Amino acid sequence: MKTIPITKEMAVAAFGGNQAALARALNIGRANITIWPDGEIIPRVHAQALYYDIRKKHFKNLVLK
Repeated sequence: MKTIPITKEMAVAAFGGNQAALARALNIGRANITIWPDGEIIPRVHAQALYYDIRKKHFKNLVLK
């Protein structure tokens, strides 16, 4: 499966800079987002959820690698 290059900052920005809203959308605890390293690509399962389901219009221009 291809990797969607979504960084922590991109994911949080898609939810108006609100980590709690991102966590709720992904159905995970906010602490999980807090431990993601800044500037790094988020875990694939969460990136796929954002790209394909949750915020598809926000990430539609990303190129799959």
